[in-house]
Amino acid sequence: MFRKLIALAVVSIAATAMAQNAYVEFTFGHGTAKSDPAATEPNAMFRFDARRMTMGDNSRMGGHFHISVRGRERTGTEIAMVRLNRLQVNAEQKTAAFSGDATITMHTPQGVRRARGVVIVEVRDSRTPERTDARPDTIAVRFMVPNNENPAFAYRGVVHRGDIVVGQRREGR
Repeated sequence: MFRKLIALAVVSIAATAMAQNAYVEFTFGHGTAKSDPAATEPNAMFRFDARRMTMGDNSRMGGHFHISVRGRERTGTEIAMVRLNRLQVNAEQKTAAFSGDATITMHTPQGVRRARGVVIVEVRDSRTPERTDARPDTIAVRFMVPNNENPAFAYRGVVHRGDIVVGQRREGR
């Protein structure tokens, strides 16, 4: 009887320890980017952080995204994500895609226009900031407004200064 009680206690402790392990998928980054790799100066500044933590059957997601793209002759576009809705991470390929509810502000010669919609971001983590000889990290952004299948805004660029990180890890609690 005592052995059965010990075995049950060991199994319970192991099950509790396993249930408290969290699996975290993430992507984060900040810096400047340029849409033309041959350009000498960047035309965008970005920062973002998107994460999903899974413990057993429970999953939580959160994050933020902001990009400011400079246009010609005092024009520009800013996008800010207010809620993360979706996150896909491929840690082996070092790619991630996420989307969420966002606002866009477009500065034009005619004035400022604002709209709500969904931002879709795709990133690739190709190198560390110290390895300037490797292929640069990339970022692609699309802003979609309701009832329109074409993006209201699209940007694709390579990271000029800064870094994008994509990964996953297990955390014990």
